[in-house]
Amino acid sequence: MRTEIGQRIARQRRRRGLPQVVVANLVGRSESWLSQVERGLRGIDSHSVLVRLAEILDLEISQLTADEADREVSKFEAAAAVRDAMLRYETLTEPAGRERPRLTWLGHELRRVNRLYQGTRYDEAGRLLPGLIKAAEIASQPRRGGDRRAAQTLRALVYQSTTMILNRVGETELAWTAADRSLSAAQAAERPMVSGRILRCRRRARLWRRLNGSGHVGI
Repeated sequence: MRTEIGQRIARQRRRRGLPQVVVANLVGRSESWLSQVERGLRGIDSHSVLVRLAEILDLEISQLTADEADREVSKFEAAAAVRDAMLRYETLTEPAGRERPRLTWLGHELRRVNRLYQGTRYDEAGRLLPGLIKAAEIASQPRRGGDRRAAQTLRALVYQSTTMILNRVGETELAWTAADRSLSAAQAAERPMVSGRILRCRRRARLWRRLNGSGHVGI
């Protein structure tokens, strides 16, 4: 398995005319590390590094992984926790004796996730998503007036970020569900501009699903 992935990386790197040292530097690893990966002497132990390699080589992750067994390498560890948070959203209630999450804190955490996404640190961003989703759901429970719109807007943006991250790491079915949630929240917030951005994100999620051959699996 390691040998096949390494050979694919080496083949595509040569096709693009990229020296080992250049590719290694771009993913934050040493030239020796990349040489060992290409020769099948070591595996890729970080999903974010695999994603970055695919981006540099202009490939999809599925083109680097050989088969279902190899897909263990590219597994997005946070996917199960994100799925669980999304499954449980209808049963989430405000903790007794505790204040619901403050919208300022929620906005801060959302910006933190987006910075990690922009820095291609998808694994780290993914670990924050389950807690962020749960907090957004609790924070958006029945409110009045401007607070309701603000909470639903943040909920929409949380799911939008979730969609983008899940798309990037190949979790296309889950991304599609997150996109639906995002659009629903934007409509509840009565934010046409936010809805427009999310519709574009949703269309990209649909395209990723088609490219990956995924059928619709609702949550």
